Amino acid sequence: MSVFCSKAGQAGTSVINQFDTVYYDLRNAVITGNYLELPVFIKSDDLINSVDFSMKFDLLKLSYDSLVVLYPSMSPLASYNTNDSTLRLTSFDLQQIPNEVILVRVRFKVLTASQIKDTDFSALTALLNGDPCTPFMIRANPSTWIDDGNAEQNQCIHLFPNPANGILNLSCPVNTMIQIYNMNGQSVKEIQVDSLSGSMIKVEDLPKGEYLLRAITPFGNGVRKFTVMR
Repeated sequence: MSVFCSKAGQAGTSVINQFDTVYYDLRNAVITGNYLELPVFIKSDDLINSVDFSMKFDLLKLSYDSLVVLYPSMSPLASYNTNDSTLRLTSFDLQQIPNEVILVRVRFKVLTASQIKDTDFSALTALLNGDPCTPFMIRANPSTWIDDGNAEQNQCIHLFPNPANGILNLSCPVNTMIQIYNMNGQSVKEIQVDSLSGSMIKVEDLPKGEYLLRAITPFGNGVRKFTVMR
C-alpha cells in the first residue's frame, strides 16, 4: 500500500497492482501530415491522483515533438532526455484522474514512410499514485485507416481485393493522390485517382509481400496496409 501527499498536504491511500494499467493506444493514434499523436489513458479500480510514465522509441522512425494535453487538471509535464533517449511524463496536480478517458496525446514527428508499430516503442514504464503498474501498448490494426480526425471521410475510401494479385481496386469520393511504399519505406508507385471513375492500380509488377498505401485527400491523409500475392 502506498501513501501519497499533495502539495497542500492532503493524503490518501491506494493499492496499485498489475491490474492497474496505463494504456498507450496506438490503435487510435491520430496522423496529421508527418505527425503522429499517441493517446494515453488509464484503467484502475482505485482512486488515482497521479500518473507517471516513460518510454523509448525508434529514433530512425520517430522524434518527440510535444504533448497535447486533453485533461489539463492533471497538469502534466513531458520531457525528452537525449542522454538516455527516454521520454518521461509526470503529473503535478493531484486531483482525481478519470478512468478510460484520453488524458494526453504524445506527439511525434514521423521520419519514415514505414508503418509505425508497437515494436517501435520500448522500455515502457508506468506509475499510478507513485507505485509501479502495468504499461500496455494497444497495437494498431493494419487493416483499418489511421487518419487525422476525418474518419468518416476515410472510411468512404474502399480498397479491394486484399490480398491482391494483379489489380488493386480503389474508389473514393474525392480526388486522391495515392502513394505506395514497401515495408522498407521505399516509394514504389504514385497515382492520381479520379473520384468519378475510381482507379485500378496494377500491382502485378510488385514483388509479393506487404505494402503501405497512403491516400492524400483535401480532407486529410490515411494509411492502409495491403498484401500482394502470387
